[in-house]
Amino acid sequence: MKKGMLGVVTTAVVVLTWGSVAFGGRPLETTGAEPTDKGAVELEVGLEYSSGAVVSRCFDLDVSLTVGIIENVEIAVSAGGTAYSEAFGTKTSGQRDASLSAKWRFAGNEQSPVSAAAVGSVSFPTGSESKGLGSGCVDGSGGIALSWPLPGQLTGHVNAVYSACQHDNDTVTLAAAIERPVGEKVTLVAECATDQSTAGNKQDESSRALVGIVMNASEKAAVDLGFRFGLDGRTPDIAVIAGVTYAF
Repeated sequence: MKKGMLGVVTTAVVVLTWGSVAFGGRPLETTGAEPTDKGAVELEVGLEYSSGAVVSRCFDLDVSLTVGIIENVEIAVSAGGTAYSEAFGTKTSGQRDASLSAKWRFAGNEQSPVSAAAVGSVSFPTGSESKGLGSGCVDGSGGIALSWPLPGQLTGHVNAVYSACQHDNDTVTLAAAIERPVGEKVTLVAECATDQSTAGNKQDESSRALVGIVMNASEKAAVDLGFRFGLDGRTPDIAVIAGVTYAF
C-alpha cells in the first residue's frame, strides 16, 4: 500500500513538471524562500483529519498569523489544538505547543532565478506533555529554504531543517515541493517530506507525501485542499487537509 501511494505521488510530481510563480504555503509543509511583504499580514486557518493504524481518528486545528516586519523578514505566531482517539480506545484532546517562527531571505528577490532564506522557530510548552500534545519544554529549530523556477514554468522549493529537543530526540527534516498553476486562480501542489532522528529513534521518524490544490477566491483570500499519505507504519495512512489564507 505504501509503495502504491508513493507511486501515485511520484506520478503527480511528473505530471506537474510538465506544466507559476507560487507561494510555498498551505497546504504544503514545505515553505518557500519568499517572505511576506513588508507591512503585510497573513492569517492562516487550517483543519486536518487523519486516520491510521495507531491513531484511528485525529482532528487538528491550526491558526497562524504572519507579519512582514521589514524588507525580506517575516515573523509568525502559531497555535493549535488536537483531538484524537487511539486504536485501543483512549481519547485525548487539548491545546498543542505554540510557536514563534521567523524567515529571513538573504539571497535573491522576486526577479532572481533562485531565492534562499534562513528559517527558524521556537516552540513553547503550552500543550500537555502527559497527554502527548506537547514536549513539556522549550524546543527550537533552524534551517534553510530554497525556491527557484524550473522548466515549464514550474516552481520548486526545498527545505532542510534541524530540530533540537531537550528530550534528546533531535530530528532532521528534509522536504521538497513543486507547484504548477492551472489557469489564473488554481495552483496544483505536490511534496514529499521526511523526519530522520539523529539518534536513530524510529518512533521519532516519519515519511509522508502530499498532493493538493490552492484556489484563489479573491486577491486577498485563498482556499486550499490537500491529501497526505503516510509512507511508513509510524505516520497516519491518510490525512485530509483544508484551510483558508487571508491577506490583510
